[in-house]
Amino acid sequence: FLEGSLFEPVAGERFDLVVSNPPYVAERDGAELPPELRHEPASALFAGPDGTDVLRALAAGVGGALAPGGALLVELDPRQAGAMCAWLGEAGLVAVEVHRDVAGRQRVVSARKDG
Repeated sequence: FLEGSLFEPVAGERFDLVVSNPPYVAERDGAELPPELRHEPASALFAGPDGTDVLRALAAGVGGALAPGGALLVELDPRQAGAMCAWLGEAGLVAVEVHRDVAGRQRVVSARKDG
């Protein structure tokens, strides 16, 4: 295990697959969390005022961490799916798609590095 911020501990390495369940809860939504999540550390849940701080950084950095043809899967709040797709497209990733969970919510975004 390596500890650090996103790809910092593995700088220079390339991966075929990156799977992420980053913090994505908006600080303003903290009071609405279900009871089973209230025991989690804040750093595992909250990512800035709108919950996208880590998602933005992930989208900006994942292209450099993926091998050609490599893929990303990231869990997020359904309200963030459209923005994440846009950020991944801006970062040069392709085949950006949204996948629904069993309740029908847009819960996972996938993308691939061309090549």
